[in-house]
Amino acid sequence: MHDNPMATDGFEFVEFSGPSALSLTKLFNSLGFKAAAKHKEQDVTIFRQNNINFILNTQQNSFAENFHKKHGASACGMAFRVKDAKYAFERAVSLGAKPYTESTEHIGDNIPAIYGIGDSLLYLIDQYHDDLVYKSKFNFFEIKKQQNNPNLLWIDHLTHNLYKGNMDTWADYYIKLFNFREI
Repeated sequence: MHDNPMATDGFEFVEFSGPSALSLTKLFNSLGFKAAAKHKEQDVTIFRQNNINFILNTQQNSFAENFHKKHGASACGMAFRVKDAKYAFERAVSLGAKPYTESTEHIGDNIPAIYGIGDSLLYLIDQYHDDLVYKSKFNFFEIKKQQNNPNLLWIDHLTHNLYKGNMDTWADYYIKLFNFREI
């Protein structure tokens, strides 16, 4: 077993952006995800299947919009669950991570984030029980059990697509910050 210096505890969400909310909504629905909550002020929707959260961010003039204009429809961010987000953020920055200094109000209040691969965002979330992180910004809907496909339970890992020659750079980044290992 490896040391866990950031006290990571899994994934809270993957954030997606693209030019069409409808096409990504159809894709998420085809995978068994259902809309679970809508942001009170922005074009941001949480899709859920069991313990997996996909956030669809189609807010204009946002980080997500700029990201999809550069990269196409894609995952523009992901959130790691951590024991102490402030500590994890400060540790990451002290080890060379570039802090994201703009607002993360599209998710919740005062969520720290750093830049990751392709200038995607890595959010650090320590309030992941009972939707605490989302409650101030989102209105939740009722999801009937039979609507929520039980085939996917949680995210156990993600992978990144890298330009040739960048594998060692980004593997070293994740090892240095989180003590993650290549598999």
